[in-house]
Amino acid sequence: GNERRRWHGTYCRNCKFLKNNLAKDGHCEPSQKCVICSIINTGFRKPRPKPGRPEKFGFGMYFSSTSSKQNGMAKPAKGVRALLLCKVAVGRGCKARRSHPRRTRAPKGFNSILGVPGVTPNLNYDELVTYDIAQNTPAYVIIYS
Repeated sequence: GNERRRWHGTYCRNCKFLKNNLAKDGHCEPSQKCVICSIINTGFRKPRPKPGRPEKFGFGMYFSSTSSKQNGMAKPAKGVRALLLCKVAVGRGCKARRSHPRRTRAPKGFNSILGVPGVTPNLNYDELVTYDIAQNTPAYVIIYS
C-alpha cells in the first residue's frame, strides 16, 4: 500500500477529553462541538458543503506532513490544542495544478488530491485530500498548548 502518516487539525471546543474526563471504558466523552473527540470515537465524517466557506480542493478531509500547517486548523480549547496523527491510504494521488473548490470526490482514476508547493498555485505547505472516510484512520492524538 501507499499509506502515509499525516497530521490533521480541527476544532476541540468544549472538549471533555482535554479536561481529562475520560469515560471508564477509556473513550472520550463526545461533545457536540468537539470534532477531535468525534473523530477519535467514530472516525472521520465527510464534510458537507457550506455556503460561503470555500475549500481549496473541495469538500474532503485535509491532511499535511507539516504539523505547523495543521496547527493553524487546530482551534484551541481553553488554550490547549490537539492534532491527530493519522494513517492515510493515499492510493493513486492526483497532483493538483489548480484549486478545485467545489470538488466532492477525487478525479476519475484517482483516490486522492495532492497539493504540492511549487506545483499548486498559492500553496505554501503540502496538502493531501481524501474524499472517502475509509482512507483515514486516526492513530495518535497530540495535546499541546
